[in-house]
Amino acid sequence: MSIGFEIAEIGWYLSIREKSKHTL
Repeated sequence: MSIGFEIAEIGWYLSIREKSKHTL
């Protein structure tokens, strides 16, 4: 189990949403 990887994945997903919001 790689919890760090899951956290990084969530952070990446949130960052993409943030960027998309700023773009729109």
